Amino acid sequence: MRHVAALAGVGTKTVSRVVNGEPNVSEATIERVRHAIERLHYQPNLDAANLKRANGRTLTLGFLVGNLADPFSAAVLRAIEEKAWERKTAVISASHDYNPERELQIIKNFVGRRVDGIILRPANGRHSFRALEAAQGIPVVFLGALPSGAPADAVTTDNAAGAAQAADHLLRLGHRRTAYCGAVAASAGDVAAEERYLGFMEKLGQAGIAARDIPVLQNLQDAETARNEIAQLIQSGPRPTAIFTAGSAGTAGAIKALRENGANNSIALVGFDDFPLADLVDPGITVIAQDVEGIGRIAAETLFARVDGFSGEPATHLIPATLKERGSGEIRSRSASRRPYVSAGIS
Repeated sequence: MRHVAALAGVGTKTVSRVVNGEPNVSEATIERVRHAIERLHYQPNLDAANLKRANGRTLTLGFLVGNLADPFSAAVLRAIEEKAWERKTAVISASHDYNPERELQIIKNFVGRRVDGIILRPANGRHSFRALEAAQGIPVVFLGALPSGAPADAVTTDNAAGAAQAADHLLRLGHRRTAYCGAVAASAGDVAAEERYLGFMEKLGQAGIAARDIPVLQNLQDAETARNEIAQLIQSGPRPTAIFTAGSAGTAGAIKALRENGANNSIALVGFDDFPLADLVDPGITVIAQDVEGIGRIAAETLFARVDGFSGEPATHLIPATLKERGSGEIRSRSASRRPYVSAGIS
C-alpha cells in the first residue's frame, strides 16, 4: 500500500479509502490511485482489512443449499451474486447434500470465516433451529418455508398453491389418475416438499379423488432413480393418465421414462420448477415455474438489511409460482368424462 501511495502521490489512508469505496475522495485522486494499483498489481490483504474495518464486516456471505448443481439453486445463487456485486461482497457457496450434520459443519465453517450473513435452504426444516444456534448470531435468511420454532426471515415460493395449480390444470383436462412424484418424502422434514404434496393432494381431494387412487412415488432425488421408478409405474399398470413431478430431477427422469416407453404423447406431464431447454423437448414441458430471480434478489436484500442493522420482526416473503403451458401438460385424458370439471378455486 505504501508503494501505491508513493506512486499516486497520496497518503496510505487515501489508498485505503479508494480500495474500500469510502466517500470524500475526488475523482482525480481515485483515478491516480487506481492507475497505481494496476501498474503495481496491488492486491489488498482482505484479512488485514477486515481487522481494521470499523464495522467488523468481511464483505462475504454464505450460501448453503442441498445441491448447487440443481437448476433452481444455481439460478437463485446467480441472482444473489448480482445483489452482492452491488455491495462489493463475495458469496461463498456450498452443498449440504440434505445431510443435517454436514449442514451444521458448513455453517460453523462460515462462522469461522466471519461471513456477514448466511442464506440457507435447510436440510431438515423441522430442525432448523439448530442452524440458527450454529450461526451464533450471524443473520440468516431461509430459502423455503420458515421452519417452525426458527425466528428468522424466509423467502419461499407459495409451494402449496403452485402444486394445487398443477392439479387443477390436469383436472381441467379430464385426468383422474395422476401420479405424484416427489424428490423427498413429504414426511422427511423438507417443508417445501411437504407443502407441494399437501397442496396437490388437497386439490385432487376437493375434486372427489380418493388418496388411494393417486399413485405416489417419493425419494426421487436424482434423475436416474426417477426414470426407473416412473418406468416401473407406467409398465405395471393401471397406467396413470398424467404425472406431476415435484422437482426438476423427477421431471428429467419422467421425460426419459415416458419417451422410452412411447408414452410422451399419451401421458400428460407437469413439473415443478422450470429448467433450460424445457421448450425444446417434444412435446415441450409444462411447468410450475418459480420466480428464481425474485427469490434470490429478495433473499439478498433481506439479508443485507439485517447486516445493516435492521432489527424488525422476522418476515416470510411468499412468492407466487406461474404455470407455463408448453404441451406436455396439455395432453387430454382419453378416458375423460364428458361432464366438465369445475374448479373450486386455488387458495
